[in-house]
Amino acid sequence: MRFCRFDNARECATLYPNATSTMLGHERGQLQAMKYSASKAAEAVGKSVPTITRAIKSGKLSAEKLDGGGYEIDAAELHRVWPAVTGKDDDTPAKLGRETPNETAVLQVKLEAKDELLTRVERELADMKEQRDKWQSQCEAQQRLLEAPKPEPATLPFPRAPRGLWARLMGHG
Repeated sequence: MRFCRFDNARECATLYPNATSTMLGHERGQLQAMKYSASKAAEAVGKSVPTITRAIKSGKLSAEKLDGGGYEIDAAELHRVWPAVTGKDDDTPAKLGRETPNETAVLQVKLEAKDELLTRVERELADMKEQRDKWQSQCEAQQRLLEAPKPEPATLPFPRAPRGLWARLMGHG
């Protein structure tokens, strides 16, 4: 466990600006482990409250469940998972309250783009079907214009020469 190493609350408050004196253990001169509520923990690491509670529920962050329904998170445990945010720099991510980010607008734009793409693809498909039908009817019309091949007269496989009397008598041919 991590304990406050400073003798007074003023020194401690400069290091841990989001913690109260009771969290730091400066009441009545005794030192205690610094504890955060879920909202104070979110402020300390620049995350949202739902992110903190999701981490607790998934087991990524350990915390004690309070009787009132909240959580008590040890500072060392919190900073094991996420680094502390030290002041309001420009690179500090925007902190969220108890709400998760609203992505409805982004999702709406994506949905409209996909609907537009689907409409365009359906139009192209209908156009291709129409062209296919047109080419098929032209092909059928051209086939009807062609003359059917005329059948050749039936012929014997081997043409026979007329046989004379002498050949018939002698059995030739």
